[in-house]
Amino acid sequence: MDPNSDASRLTLSELIRLKRKQLGVSQEELADRVKVSVRTVERWENGRSLPRIRNQAALRSVLGITNAEYSSAERQSAMSIDPQKAPISSLPLEALSLAEVIKRGVDPDKVFRQLGGVIDSWPQPDEPYNDMGDDVVWDDIARSSPFTHFFLIEGGNTVVAFWSLIPISDELYQRIAAGRNVNHSIGPADVIQPIPGDRVRLYFVDLFTLRQDKSAVIQEPLVLAKVAETLSRLIRHWNELDISIERIVAHFSTPEVIRTGIKCGFRKLTEHECHTMYDYDKTEQATEIHELVIAEQLERNRFITSIYKDAGIRLKGVTSP
Repeated sequence: MDPNSDASRLTLSELIRLKRKQLGVSQEELADRVKVSVRTVERWENGRSLPRIRNQAALRSVLGITNAEYSSAERQSAMSIDPQKAPISSLPLEALSLAEVIKRGVDPDKVFRQLGGVIDSWPQPDEPYNDMGDDVVWDDIARSSPFTHFFLIEGGNTVVAFWSLIPISDELYQRIAAGRNVNHSIGPADVIQPIPGDRVRLYFVDLFTLRQDKSAVIQEPLVLAKVAETLSRLIRHWNELDISIERIVAHFSTPEVIRTGIKCGFRKLTEHECHTMYDYDKTEQATEIHELVIAEQLERNRFITSIYKDAGIRLKGVTSP
């Protein structure tokens, strides 16, 4: 490849998209030929994740990408995601809400672009196109409720885990609790904006941590501590506005997160109607819907008790319906 050519300046996402369009194939056709999900191809093309080693040979073969072209595009991709000149934090590991990321002057799109790579680091069964919803819509949901979307950032620039606690309507809460698939249709309009006196119900949209060599980069106790820290801050923030959390419904899609959720006081309600995961022996099974009722667990579960203690708040007026 000519180092001065326009093609040599393409990132990997741009190169994949260009070659696919030159061949006249759709994302669905490319996904079928490379043996990945359409969602994975979407992430490659929008820069949210890079092809895994096991997919690279097939991808280059299908699209006719030379080794030189691929290597050049990889270098351009690395250059495009260099750390901010002013890093998010000088601390090695920090949990930040989207609101805090924005307050520090960091472009949220640079954070969002890393989320696909975190998700793709987990082995997941392929699912029908758009069953988990559009990434852009999920980004818009985060922007509509920036205090309830969290990122664990290492070294000031690398997202190693993320999770969301979305305030939602009672009707949507009941659908999720019954195992219905709402991820493909949920949008910013479904996020409620709590007002003083509200007792809110939250949707915990899973917890993903970056994995390398089949192991989580950040170990479970530390991730759990950071989740507790962010939940404590959220409780404190809402308490100042006379807003309390009544209960949390969660969609858990890895055995590790299910185990962690049970430790935190969640109990299983049902299985999801369509989403699946791999269990510890790589058998495909349904993902699970769990629920945490704050009033029930406040005195029973040390995790919940410590969160409220750290927030300096005593539970008031929250009872199980």
